[in-house]
Amino acid sequence: MLSENHEKPRAVKKFLAFFSAMLKVNADLTPMYIFHPYLTSQKIFLRRLTEKDAPELCQRITSTIDSLNPWMDWAIKPYHIQYAQERIFSHESQWSSPMGSRAYGIFSMDDGSLIGEISAHHIELIANHTALEESTAQLGYWICLDYQKKALMREAVTLMTRYLLEAQSIQRVYVYCEAGNERSIQLPRALGFTENPMLKSFTVNLLTKLYNDVHVFSRSSSDGLPIFSCSWSDQPVRSI
Repeated sequence: MLSENHEKPRAVKKFLAFFSAMLKVNADLTPMYIFHPYLTSQKIFLRRLTEKDAPELCQRITSTIDSLNPWMDWAIKPYHIQYAQERIFSHESQWSSPMGSRAYGIFSMDDGSLIGEISAHHIELIANHTALEESTAQLGYWICLDYQKKALMREAVTLMTRYLLEAQSIQRVYVYCEAGNERSIQLPRALGFTENPMLKSFTVNLLTKLYNDVHVFSRSSSDGLPIFSCSWSDQPVRSI
């Protein structure tokens, strides 16, 4: 019993040392995962969605559901307002997690209309006390049918990629595209992302229910991206 009593202070000291180290890790990470709520470019801006956006989000997804449904498991037919509300709630819950997704609505600079979404997810951040070799994030995106073929998604992906690399110190940005989703695949290629080895039989296609390959693109520098006037802020860029 005497030896056990002597061991307790030592165990407490070890716990306190571990707890202090964890606080230091969190301090190192904090500046890296506090994302700005507003990102701005020339023709579009990005902002966090709120519950007030649910009706417009539902409308936009419904109008584009046929092109989303084969690739997005959340694009359920028919799409109801409840799904949009739950989607926004899920987005917001992720913002409070250090490694959670950071989802933004894409809005037209002309009239403030919601035209799509873009997110950074699977975020892995370097801290001084971890063994991670690099910080990475994946992009996900979709745009309303009425706003396709206007280079607006190209601008949104450029803006988000630059923000991750330049403002968040993410070292590599990935885009995963399922084989057959040609419009999505063309975008990272056009923006100069490096095409990595394909992941064979990596996912199950929602329509065929068969295993499908996935294209993997990555970028570690914003050099060579289209030149847009990009900025990020804690304040809205226009009256919303």
